[in-house]
Amino acid sequence: MTNAWQAEELRRIPALYGGRSAVFERLIESVARDVERPGYRHAHLGVTPFAGELDAGRDFAHEFVSQHLEAYLARTGLHDHDIRAVTVFI
Repeated sequence: MTNAWQAEELRRIPALYGGRSAVFERLIESVARDVERPGYRHAHLGVTPFAGELDAGRDFAHEFVSQHLEAYLARTGLHDHDIRAVTVFI
């Protein structure tokens, strides 16, 4: 499930990757206040939430790629066919 476009979900971002994402707290709070105004809500019917596995040994950039692409490739079974982020883009 996305953590964007709804203020309460945006506010979760600084804690997502521990100290690696905490640096974004002030920026995210500013964005969350702006997003609160229109009152947008996600449609949640039929959504299958899942979370990629965190690896504390990865830096922020690698964790971000893992969570926003690699986790989806794994979840959909594409890793079983040796499809990885690097093979999609390179």
